[in-house]
Amino acid sequence: MRRLLVLALLLVPLVGPAQASLEEAMALYEEGRCQEAGEALGEAQALLWDYVLYWQARCLARQGRTEVALQALSPLLSARKVPPPLRKKAWLLRLELEGGLQPLREFLRQYPSEHSRALELALALRALGDWETSERLLLGVFVHADGALSLRALRELSRRPVPEAFLERAKVLRRRARPGDAELALQEALRGLKDEGLRRQALGLLAWALGGQGRHLEASAVWLALGRPEEAALSLLRAGSLEAFRGWLKELGSDRLRLALARRLRHAEPQEALRLLREISSPEYAQQALWLRAWLLYRQGRYQQALPHLQELYQRYGKSRYLYWLARAAEALGQEAGAYYQRLLRSRDIYGLFARLRLGMPGQEAWPVVVLQPSRHRGLERARLLASLGLREEAVGELQALAARAAEPSLLAEAALELQRLGAYSLALRVAERLPPRWRAKGLLYPRVHWQELREASLQWGLDPYLVLSMMRQESLFDPEAVSRAGARGLMQLMPATAREVSRRLRMPFSVALMHEPRQSIRMGAYYLGMQLRRFGSPVLALCAYNAGPRRVSQWLRRGPYRGVDEFIEDIPFRETRLYVERIILTYAAYRGLEHVGPWLAPWRM
Repeated sequence: MRRLLVLALLLVPLVGPAQASLEEAMALYEEGRCQEAGEALGEAQALLWDYVLYWQARCLARQGRTEVALQALSPLLSARKVPPPLRKKAWLLRLELEGGLQPLREFLRQYPSEHSRALELALALRALGDWETSERLLLGVFVHADGALSLRALRELSRRPVPEAFLERAKVLRRRARPGDAELALQEALRGLKDEGLRRQALGLLAWALGGQGRHLEASAVWLALGRPEEAALSLLRAGSLEAFRGWLKELGSDRLRLALARRLRHAEPQEALRLLREISSPEYAQQALWLRAWLLYRQGRYQQALPHLQELYQRYGKSRYLYWLARAAEALGQEAGAYYQRLLRSRDIYGLFARLRLGMPGQEAWPVVVLQPSRHRGLERARLLASLGLREEAVGELQALAARAAEPSLLAEAALELQRLGAYSLALRVAERLPPRWRAKGLLYPRVHWQELREASLQWGLDPYLVLSMMRQESLFDPEAVSRAGARGLMQLMPATAREVSRRLRMPFSVALMHEPRQSIRMGAYYLGMQLRRFGSPVLALCAYNAGPRRVSQWLRRGPYRGVDEFIEDIPFRETRLYVERIILTYAAYRGLEHVGPWLAPWRM
């Protein structure tokens, strides 16, 4: 019998004396009536003392009473209990009011990553003749800032940065996954680096940068110059130079290279791949080699030969992946597999879900019922008051600070709910994921976000709205400002080139900024997913195409036939895409229940 799933909260009324007095005070502040505003605050003054000081300082500043405003700001610049966003606002207001270099120096000691302010200070110091400090600051901005700001700092430097600075810049760019820009920095570095250790660092980064741009033959030459023939050989394999790779394999006799070649050949030359796998003896690669042997034999329908390998894998490593395919192989041989599937029911991963489907056990998961009593916690009351005034950013900051310190499940759950109400869904999910199992209510972990816009777009393009919702949760964790390392943007994580083309087809305006607008992102993402669904006829294939591209999916299908969707998912060659599809299936099951998953996996049989 299905349990009722409930998340309830007895709300603290927002309309009360504190809110009323605060609304009156805020109106007076806006009119510049600072003294009257302070008198009107009442009990809100004690609860929001730090915000009151900030509002008072702004009000006084508008009256031209700069010294008094700075006195009001002073406690906010150092008090440890002031929320970080408010403290930063106080520092910025001080800079606006006081001017001069000393406040700017002090600000940068607090916020060293504020590169635009560092550039401002550098230029001011240069005008005063302090070239040494100015150059040091400009160099820091060049190394650490993004794009245009870094280039501006480079142009402002009186002389070309030393090679070591270009190397540091390249390291920063690697962390930001920008191989093309990193290559340019490394070329500059290598022109002047004399130290052998630093040159080797730069060459290693250059090989990564070249590989990251698909220039694997060039990367191979760099690895070879570094005396790292295995890496050079692997770059050749990525470039498709099989003959050259085989030459290196013969010379080096490396198990790492054998495994890489076996993976490459597993579809085109499965017997050669099996031969290579049998030759691997290194303990470091034993599990990967044994699994690939078992999977190749299974895919060839040689279940009797795959069975002992799968048994050994499960006995030695205990992974649900091995147990599931052991059950499938046994089933294919007409053996009893129910006990294996029963054991898998404890697994919360995709194999546990597949086992439930094979046992014919659909049904909604029983989620805990959580009833929260209204809390009078100071942090929650502050956040609610700020939210009631429309100060969303400040309220979210309060809740973040509260959640970072909180350990009690009830307080974390309430903070997560308040964050949801403020539309900070990504932060709410991160807080909810810290809850112990009995507090993990469905409404906290699987909310229906932007539901009206999402449902309209899904129905327009013939999609299940819960599929799009599950995908959005996986793609961006409901963060409209999300940007991936590859450059995908917004709730639906489209690449700019794809979004531009979709916008053209839909006759919608396009800009990078619009990709972060929820309604626009949902419409574009739903349209593109619908395109893939119409092309491939299967939600699983449509998801693969969304993540890895339709051309690759067409290539993967030619490697069939597959007896079930589980086989196709397991055979996806890109680990990132395989995990992506698995997580969306699990999320969809959490939203809708297993009874909807079976039909969703059509047209393949399970």
